[in-house]
Amino acid sequence: MSTGEQQGAEGAGAVLHVLGSGSAKAVGNRANASYLIEGREGLSLIDCSGSPAHQILRRGLDLADLRRVFLTHSHTDHVYAMPSLVHSLWMAGLFRDGPLNVHGPAEALTVARSLLAVFGLEERNITLAWNPLGPGQNVLDLPDSPVTGSFPVTHAGLDAVGYRVSATVFSGDAVCDRQLEAAVDDTVRALVVDCGGGTRGNAGHAGARDIAALVRERPSLAEVHLTHIGFPPAEEGSVLAEFGGTGRAVRILEDGDRLVLP
Repeated sequence: MSTGEQQGAEGAGAVLHVLGSGSAKAVGNRANASYLIEGREGLSLIDCSGSPAHQILRRGLDLADLRRVFLTHSHTDHVYAMPSLVHSLWMAGLFRDGPLNVHGPAEALTVARSLLAVFGLEERNITLAWNPLGPGQNVLDLPDSPVTGSFPVTHAGLDAVGYRVSATVFSGDAVCDRQLEAAVDDTVRALVVDCGGGTRGNAGHAGARDIAALVRERPSLAEVHLTHIGFPPAEEGSVLAEFGGTGRAVRILEDGDRLVLP
């Protein structure tokens, strides 16, 4: 059992709410991968799929506490809910005086804005601030968000990034290569990582074998949370078996999980 799974720990770090743990392929038990980070600074979304406003309210949280949205890349399953989110915030009368900040690669922000334009949402009485990430940017000085940095990752030839929240790295959609290895340095304690490639990985997504090799090279890494799951349940045993002997807490995330981040 991961230390990050213990609920409501006194003095603990930010809380990760898993809104979706699945890949782009529709399955009955997993929504598209996206995450809500609950910290002292407020709420932040990493990627925007499903019905994020309803997900926030369902957890007993306040939409007014949402501060920022962080997009990892421009693929459909990571940005398509931006119109739903912005419309819900507008209906609630929020962000009329101060902006909702949206961060991500320029390509992802362009796609998100084009989706909002279909419904004329930027013309409504809601303020949005679009913050493109510069090439190689790795430090985000944001006083109202637990997200502290971004880093480039390799995914399907797109301009794609992962994010860091204190001592936790979120890979976003990524293969396990030198870019991801550089982001998972000796100060990282937890890794939320794309395992959409199942055991062996594929051209756009990491696999358990490569992730396990990285874990073995990082003795300071205590927790590994596999997400963006697209492989069948029958493959879960072989995926987890790749981490045998690592001595780390490894789990396959599920929708609705709530973890306290280190």
